[in-house]
Amino acid sequence: FFFTLAGFPVTPDRDVRFIKVIYETVDAHGLRTIASGALALPLGMDTPLPLLSYQHGTVLERENVPSRLNLEGFLGVAFATSGYAAVLPDYLGLGDSPGPHPFLHAVSEATAVIDLLRATRTFCALDGIQLAPKLFLAGYSQGGHATLAALREMESRHADEFTVTACAAGAGSYDLSGTTANELLSGRPQPNPYSFAYQLAAFRHVYGLPWYLAEPYATTIPPLMDGTHDEGEVNAAMPADPTLALAPGVREALIQDPDHPLRVALRQNDLLDWTPRT
Repeated sequence: FFFTLAGFPVTPDRDVRFIKVIYETVDAHGLRTIASGALALPLGMDTPLPLLSYQHGTVLERENVPSRLNLEGFLGVAFATSGYAAVLPDYLGLGDSPGPHPFLHAVSEATAVIDLLRATRTFCALDGIQLAPKLFLAGYSQGGHATLAALREMESRHADEFTVTACAAGAGSYDLSGTTANELLSGRPQPNPYSFAYQLAAFRHVYGLPWYLAEPYATTIPPLMDGTHDEGEVNAAMPADPTLALAPGVREALIQDPDHPLRVALRQNDLLDWTPRT
């Protein structure tokens, strides 16, 4: 019913077992931590299951994640009823993972995906579930960025462990320091200025950068980034042109200085410096 409403008529072939998985990984600073995600399995299959990892789009609320069977969690159900073993990471700082979410931090997006796949393989082996050698990656919006980050990590560092059959990444900010930054600095109204605040919060956590915000935003925005407020609330608190929330001189410095610390942080999370083999 859900997918028919969306114009995508999936016919359920099998019942689905939907599981929350808590697993070990590393945080954005390389320290051991835990993260959560979802695993959706078709019931009654007598052949090995191809494995598919779906990376969700941007969410601000800690509980609005696949392991809680949110809207995008149903994609895992659709993949599973079609015969896939589907895994859906919540990412760091969301779901059961402690700390703030390192939004669009490519390395920790990749490790969250890869370590959930490892945990899933372990779980399936212990539970007597056979997995086929095929592995698929897919994601949209932030999930597009996370998907390509995971693919790059697999191809460059873990090619002996993962062979990706195919990858579908949609609508990701792959050129953060160029296309994305230039649009944000253009002075044009943005449909979702909350994403700029989310990026500042994430890079403050990962790289120790300042908020770069002027008052009243320096006071009103940080408390909204605690994982209990949704995108609409932050959009309402931000100006449509997010650069109007910046402290004096910051916009000009970002435009003029390619080595501004924020530009450097964005550049470190671009996904343009490689050629996928998958």
